[in-house]
Amino acid sequence: MIKKNIQPALLFVLLLFVAGCIDPYRAPAEKSNADLLVIDGFLNSTAGTASVKLSKTIPVSLSTGYRSEKNAIVSIEDENGTVFNLPQKDTGVYESSNMNIAFSQKYQLHIKTTSGKEYRSDFIELKQTPPLDNITWKPSADGITLYANTHDPNQKTHYYQWMFTETWEYNADLYSVYKMVNGEPKPRTAAEDVYVCWRSAPSTQILINSTMRLSSDVVSDFPLTFIEKGSKKISRTYSMLLQQRGLTEEAYNYWDHLKKTTENLGGLFDPLPYQLLSNVHNINDSSEPVLGYFYGGGVEEKRIFIRFYELPDYLLFIPRSSCVQDTLYIKDLSRYNSTSLLTSAVGQPIPIAYLITSKSCADCTTQGGSLTKPDFWPR
Repeated sequence: MIKKNIQPALLFVLLLFVAGCIDPYRAPAEKSNADLLVIDGFLNSTAGTASVKLSKTIPVSLSTGYRSEKNAIVSIEDENGTVFNLPQKDTGVYESSNMNIAFSQKYQLHIKTTSGKEYRSDFIELKQTPPLDNITWKPSADGITLYANTHDPNQKTHYYQWMFTETWEYNADLYSVYKMVNGEPKPRTAAEDVYVCWRSAPSTQILINSTMRLSSDVVSDFPLTFIEKGSKKISRTYSMLLQQRGLTEEAYNYWDHLKKTTENLGGLFDPLPYQLLSNVHNINDSSEPVLGYFYGGGVEEKRIFIRFYELPDYLLFIPRSSCVQDTLYIKDLSRYNSTSLLTSAVGQPIPIAYLITSKSCADCTTQGGSLTKPDFWPR
């Protein structure tokens, strides 16, 4: 268990790490707490995979992001002594696949860092997860809200967690018909189009719910995310891939404590309203706090698509662009530079000039997206 004197900054580091953010918030932290191990581990019994992310907390004096815990020895062992090694697939990320996982077994995480420290989790039970019933959405005056719906007819789940990845198709404000090749404007081919992009982002909120106080194990219209009116996420086509996990009571309590802690922090140095639980421990130093949790179970997924024409008229995307176009005459083509893009020609059949604009106005990739259509995207 983490001691009460651990500064709130460490909790921000943990929350941002498990949410997959790149640059965690850094606030003043006690020097003694600036080198703690942070763990985010999940054993997926449905897919037969495991993923464990390791990092270290950082002192405020450092200007870099969180430090990945590299080159550790990571494994998962079941009650019968069968060991699954998790090689490092990316910096600080340890994964394994094709694992023979049984719900009847309990599992334990083992970690040995390059500094020689060894950590071990408590044995965890795997929780079965009922199927997702559906993902729904409802419009309001200010946007749309997406919801999860599920139930367990066996009345055995009671604790749920959701994570999602949203993907949306959007376009640049202006269309670039031409590109400059060796000082001469040339029509773009279809493969050179930079007008339509796709962008993906993971969920960053802790989405959990309990039905223990209800008469039935049913979750109806649990809010997942809100998309504002005018957002490019719903300007063309939007998709959400929702993942549902059944939790044990212990895992639920961990996520619930983390959620309440991060939501109720006042000033950065206020006392923590909750003690954050962890089921991973330094086997040689029980007094060392460890941040994070190792858990596992079944995973159910479902995807939804929302097309712009399904929205009510008052939510339809209306471009409000501040983009401007300038005229670049043929005699001035030598002044063209790579910070601009050619949109269209002036004069037919022989152009006398071209309209130009900034890349941010005519190249959709400048807004963080990719030109590659996802495999799952509808035609």
